[in-house]
Formats: sequence, structure tokens, C-alpha cells
Amino acid sequence: MTSAEAAPSSPPPAVPRGPLHTLVRHLVFPLFTFGPAAAALALLVPGGDVRAAPTQLALLGCAALIVGSYVALASLERLAPHRASWNTDHDDLRTDVAYFVFVGPATAALAAVLATGLVDAVHRVWPEASALSLWPVAAPAPLQLLFACVVAELGHYAVHRLGHEWPLLWRLHAIHHSAGRLYWLNATRFHPLDLLLIAFAQVLPLHLLGIPTSVYVAYVVASSVYGQLQHCNVELDARAYGLVFATPEQHRWHHARDPREGDSNYGAILILWDVLLRTRFWPGRPIESEVGIGAMPRFPTGLWAQLRAPFRWADVERESR
Repeated sequence: MTSAEAAPSSPPPAVPRGPLHTLVRHLVFPLFTFGPAAAALALLVPGGDVRAAPTQLALLGCAALIVGSYVALASLERLAPHRASWNTDHDDLRTDVAYFVFVGPATAALAAVLATGLVDAVHRVWPEASALSLWPVAAPAPLQLLFACVVAELGHYAVHRLGHEWPLLWRLHAIHHSAGRLYWLNATRFHPLDLLLIAFAQVLPLHLLGIPTSVYVAYVVASSVYGQLQHCNVELDARAYGLVFATPEQHRWHHARDPREGDSNYGAILILWDVLLRTRFWPGRPIESEVGIGAMPRFPTGLWAQLRAPFRWADVERESR
């Protein structure tokens, strides 16, 4: 991650607290982490058999879970914000909406198509491979979903970390870190090539191992909601989960302007690989400094300018300073 050390900044102004805020603070993280996943499994595998194909009604219910969770998180940001200033437009709302509506869904779908197409090609060339499924289909569905998260996280971790350490990939990944605030909507602020690499690395191992469709859809629900939760501007307390999950408090440090702090906490849902590979960063307190790219405070804010940025990087670096 190419950046300069962040300038000292004063702590953000305190947000008023009350009994409702205290309730939100402690319940939001477990509710949005476990709730959508449990509801998706209930819809998709009501009898416990993950090999049964999901019904159209179950798929519609999963889509409703994702949309409902997004609406709820957006509402909670107004009710109990972590930083009140992050609820105001930083000349980014229109761009983030475009990423959310057009870039994110299309790129994620393309990654899934490419992954399944590659697996199908392997099976055509090597028919015996289809009988070598390594997926633990006999395990309870919740354990299979957890296994999916662990496997997908490794691919995500690898590509995400390379996006910080390889200059060419940083040109793509810098778009995500150009956000000057963290709120639920900028979770999908990714250059499509960056998102394609990350999503492909996540889902390819799952399909190679033979993940059942029902478990895969449950994983899509869980990861889709968690991505927005991880970036949300909601005052919450997830410290009790910090050695297992890549919590919002830890992920805010990932967006720090100082690369000594930001080149860390690469996990999308779990913090497992960060712990094992010693890239977890948690100083024991919430981040108080501003977020973004310290060396490039004037990074382009428009969608088209950001999509072009990796291909005119020298000019962007000069203009952004």
C-alpha cells in the first residue's frame, strides 16, 4: 500500500448515547452475522439435506434477506452512527451507488460463471474428477457453511494482501481505499478487475471441492450481508468476536491512512488467516484518525475517473497529491 504517514487528527465528536444505542451497540454484530446465515439455511435446507436443489421460493427469500439487511443497516447508521460526519455525502454517494447497482453484482456474477465454467471444463477433460468431491456433504449444514467461509477466506486473503503489496494490483485496489468515510454502501467500491480477482479466488476453491448449491447460496447471503456490516457506520461493540471474525472495528484500521496500520486485517468475514499469518492489527482502541489514502488525498471521486485510474497511474498520483 503506497501511502504517507497520516497527519495527526483530533478525535471525532462524540455521538449521543442512550439505552437504545447501548442495545444496538451489543446486538447489531451478532444479529447481522448469524441471523442472515441461519435464516438462509432454514430456507434452503429445511430438511437438513444440502443435496436437494433450492426452490425458487427459497432463492427469493434469500434475496429478500440481503435487501432487508441492507435497509436495516442503512437505517441503523442514522439511528446510532459511529461517526456522525460519515453520514454526510463526501462527494462519493453517487459513485458508490453506481458501484453498488452496476459494478458489484455484475462482477460477482461473472466471477461465479468463470469459476463454474472452469470446473465444468476440468470435468469434461477429466470425467473422473466429478466423482472425487471432497466436500463434507454429510456434515451438518451450519458446519458446511463455516467450512465454506474458511476455504473462501484463504483465496480472499491471498488476493487482498497482494493488492496491498504488489504495485500493479495496488493500482486497482486503491479505488476501494480512496473512500474518505466508511458506511455500508462503500463496501462494493471496487474496481471491477480487482473485484473479479478477489471474487474468483473466493469461489473457485468452493466449486472445485464440490460445494452443494444450497450451501453456496447460503454463503453468498452471509458474505453479502457481512461485507456491508464490516463497512457500516454503526456504533457497535464486537470486541468479543475479534479473534474469530474480521469485525468492523478491526476493518476500520484496515482503511487507516498510515500503511503501517492499514496493511493488515485482510479478512472478509473471518480473521483466521490474519491471525495465522500475523497480519492482524488491533491496538485495543477504535480508530480516531481519518481514513483513505494518505499520500493521495485528492484521488478521483467520479466513477469513470476511478475506472480509468489504474491505466493512467502516473498522472493520478501527481494529480492526487
